[in-house]
Amino acid sequence: MEVTAALLLFLGLSLVVLLAVRGRGGAG
Repeated sequence: MEVTAALLLFLGLSLVVLLAVRGRGGAG
């Protein structure tokens, strides 16, 4: 379903962003 696909994409993007931020050294 579109809703499931959207949720998976959102979760995937959020994970990538978190990993990228941590990889850069973390701003927090």
